[in-house]
Amino acid sequence: MSIFRRFSLVILLFLGFQTISFSQSNEVVSFSIPKTIYFGGEKIWISGQVNQNATVSESIILYAELINRYNESVAIGKMPLEEGESFNFLQLPQDLPSDNYLLRVFTRVSPYQNPETGISQQFITVFNRLAPPDVVEKREEFKFGGTSSYNEIKTSQDEVSPGDNLSVDVSAIGEVDEVSISVINPFLGNQDKIKSSSVYESVDSKNLLPELFGHIIEAKIEGENID
Repeated sequence: MSIFRRFSLVILLFLGFQTISFSQSNEVVSFSIPKTIYFGGEKIWISGQVNQNATVSESIILYAELINRYNESVAIGKMPLEEGESFNFLQLPQDLPSDNYLLRVFTRVSPYQNPETGISQQFITVFNRLAPPDVVEKREEFKFGGTSSYNEIKTSQDEVSPGDNLSVDVSAIGEVDEVSISVINPFLGNQDKIKSSSVYESVDSKNLLPELFGHIIEAKIEGENID
């Protein structure tokens, strides 16, 4: 065996042991923000911490992401970690519509280790005079269980709690282009951290690689666009 091949084998074994050790220690992500109401274009200052078995985490980058009501990412920031801590900001887009958003903080690997401790999230409210909320001129309230005027709309259950699945049957009405459900809530009621079990159905598993020599960037390349 040549010196080069022996050297490569040692590197592979080293990375293998590091990967196993890394995957066995779950990261615990936490953060705090000074307020929960913001304006379009404002900065969300975030104080983040990542611990691993009560010690400093091996990760060197903390992510902050803002999700809208359609499960779309509308803003994301990369915040360097020093000794497991970070104090940085997430910049809100100037044209971000007025609405409630889910702010979540995580590392590259923490969601796949344990979603309950690897993702920390809470709701925030954004106001934007350039993109005000939609005003419903004529709002009709549908009560679960149905009434004489809503016999054509059927729901799978009469009462719904956070995390429950609700199905709506409007087949009796005929052809329907779109159905949407929202909760009448002019103010943000829950301003505490939210458990991942009440937000995500599941998190796909993946192979975890530690950031031993710097930040690892992941990207998806479409086959037809490869040069």
